[in-house]
Amino acid sequence: MNHYDLVEHLERQQDFSMRTFGPGLRTNGLIDHIKKELTEIAANPRDVVEWVDVVLLALDGAWRAGYYPEEICEAIKEKLERNMARNWPDWRTADPNKAIEHVRDATQPCPNCDPTDVFKYGDERCDLCHGTARVASLPTAQPGTTQGEAA
Repeated sequence: MNHYDLVEHLERQQDFSMRTFGPGLRTNGLIDHIKKELTEIAANPRDVVEWVDVVLLALDGAWRAGYYPEEICEAIKEKLERNMARNWPDWRTADPNKAIEHVRDATQPCPNCDPTDVFKYGDERCDLCHGTARVASLPTAQPGTTQGEAA
């Protein structure tokens, strides 16, 4: 089996997309198109071409957001690794018509980091989160106790 060069594909796709659809983010247009493709998938979930349409639109959005082909490929690799490292519920107990989401950890956003400021959010110099932008959730007080008494 021959391996497909995704970096080369992304370069070709970007060239085609730029000539055909023009420059710019086109975020709302891409989202609109993805929604239409998802409707087509719902009508015919075994049509691989419809699934690929969504993939191509997502890749188009990634390069339009300013990422180079190599960065997109690295993000795909890292996302799979991150998902594989997460804890997941047993799929046999999940509703087959609902998303199966990973088990959320017991953390909360760092109160020192501002998620609206990309230069401060998850700052590695933060003494509280050390760049993760997340801190352990504080226990909530049980009825009849003060915060300091919570176990």
